[in-house]
Amino acid sequence: MKLVDIHTHHQFQLSREDSENIIMLRDQVDTIGMHPWHLSADFDLNQWKQNNLLDSYFHLNLIGEIGLDRVFNKNNKQRTDERPIHKQIEFLEMICSHQWAQDKKFIFHIVRAHSDLFELMKKYKWRWTFLLHDFRGNASEAKYYLKHDAYFSFGDNILKSSKTQQVVESIPIERIFIESDDRSFPSSKEYVEYLQKNYRQLALLKKLSEEEVIIKLYLNYRRFMGNA
Repeated sequence: MKLVDIHTHHQFQLSREDSENIIMLRDQVDTIGMHPWHLSADFDLNQWKQNNLLDSYFHLNLIGEIGLDRVFNKNNKQRTDERPIHKQIEFLEMICSHQWAQDKKFIFHIVRAHSDLFELMKKYKWRWTFLLHDFRGNASEAKYYLKHDAYFSFGDNILKSSKTQQVVESIPIERIFIESDDRSFPSSKEYVEYLQKNYRQLALLKKLSEEEVIIKLYLNYRRFMGNA
């Protein structure tokens, strides 16, 4: 059974053996979207729609990484080009209302903006399957998302944060993934070890064997991708 890295920005080549044992879902290769950090005040939504929501992208089943981030501007005060939340919301509304997206799945980047996403979900009578990557929300927010077809992925915060660990314990294993996101690795060896370490931690938190976690996350992947 293969390890699944549900969200990664890495483009490096794995060894032949590792490539046979790991599934990598690569951002902007297996998906199409616009990260909220790139949505400046003067970003042209209509131009993006014309250039990207075309027949040539119909084969992609995943829209992402997209989302809402209320922290970016606070952490980047030296920047002159802010990423206004209204522009981020407009982008998501454009996606949700576009016919092309109706049978797609979403990969979300949400930072201190869960209440904003809740409002969008209510407005659009939410029906999409979606992944909340590097989920940093609390157990109450996770509980709300679980009313829908939601999945959650975690990086090495699962090792370091007691809050994240408590949230992981509250989420069914059938809705959980491990990810590497944009973390850098000197080589594929360190990358594989990173995934294995996080899988072991997840097994510990869910009181399962490592083999059980590997199987369950692989089945999650098949279900999320619509192959179950």
